[in-house]
Formats: sequence, C-alpha cells, structure tokens
Amino acid sequence: MGTISKHTSGKHSATPTKKAAPPKPAPATQPAPKVQKPADKAEVKKEAEASPGAQSMATGLAQNFGAQSVDAAKQAGKVDPGQAAVDDARKFLDQKSQTLKGQLDNFQAAGGKTNNCADFVSANLMNNGLLKGKQVNVDKLREQLQKEGWSKVEAGDTKPGDVAFYNTHRHVELVSEAGGTRSIGSNNQDPVTRQPVAGQQWVTERDMDPSKVTYWHRPELNGKP
Repeated sequence: MGTISKHTSGKHSATPTKKAAPPKPAPATQPAPKVQKPADKAEVKKEAEASPGAQSMATGLAQNFGAQSVDAAKQAGKVDPGQAAVDDARKFLDQKSQTLKGQLDNFQAAGGKTNNCADFVSANLMNNGLLKGKQVNVDKLREQLQKEGWSKVEAGDTKPGDVAFYNTHRHVELVSEAGGTRSIGSNNQDPVTRQPVAGQQWVTERDMDPSKVTYWHRPELNGKP
C-alpha cells in the first residue's frame, strides 16, 4: 500500500519569533574591606622610640596617673604623712626651685634662685600637717622643729619625711628613704650632670652620708602625742 501524503492548502502562517531579553547587568562588585594586619610589637616599639613626642606624652600620662594615685591614697588616709611629704616633693624633681612658687603651696621662693632649702622643706611638711610654723631660714627651721616637739635621732631610726640638717654648712633636706641614706631637697646640684652649681638650686634626690648630718624625727615617731 502506498503512503498517502496530505498537503495543507492555503498560506502557511509563520509563528512570530520572540526576541531574547537583554542580559541583566551583573551586580557591582563591592571591594573587599581591607583587613589591617596587626602591628608587630617590635614595629610599634620602634615607632615609639623614634617619636620623642610619643615618649613625652607617655611619660607625662604615667607621671600624672602616679600623682593622682598618691593624692587619692593621701585623701583616704592610707599614706603616712612623712611619706606623703616626700611624694609631694618628688613631683617637682629636676625643676628649678624658684619656679615652684605658685605650684607648691606655702612655698615662697624667698631665696630667689638659691637658698630655698628651708623654704622647700617647710612647705612640704606644712602641706602634710607635720609643721605649723613656716620658716625659710635653716637655723629658724631647726628651732621651730624643736619647739613643735621634734627631736634628734640616729640614722637607722629615720623614716621618710624626717629632716636632715648638714653639720658642715647651713643646709637642710627631707629624708626620702628609711635609714637616712637618701634625701630630697632644693639643692645646688645640676639634675643632669649631678655636679654642684653655685647660684642656682634644683629639686634633686640624692645619696646622703649619715656622718655629715643630724637627723630629726617628728613627734609621733617619738611616742609623743
């Protein structure tokens, strides 16, 4: 049997061709955030050492924090008044003594650029309740201490805040460490070279020879009221 072919008569209708939609633009790629590499400790230290400003700021903050800690302890009554007098004196280390006027209560800078040793000791004692009568003269200060009940003691019995009068010349300092081997005061000594200088005093802390001074204790350390 043969195959019968059917032919569709008439016009062929063409199926319309749909246009392809344009591709959507790819979303903009955001740059990945930069991850900061942790600074190497050695590099940080190197940068700090290379920056005097950073060093000065760090030193200043440390000193300020230390001073605030001492002041808070004083207010809480946790610091011995003699030690408190020494701590106050240390706030002015390496400064020219005449510049302390207006910074250190009860300090007058009566000796100008020099001869401020008794003035400095008196001010720190008064500010911590260890002295009532202010004196700017070495001999007068000794008399005032005796009047207020202070008395002589041996070096081994001294405590911070006691007073040391030199036997060889008219000069006075605060004992800064128990045992009388260290002192702090307004001294004719350059704080950098540590050499004696005439006509100018700085606040310096230094070793002391007990054989060259006479020590005085405040009343409460002598068992007196």
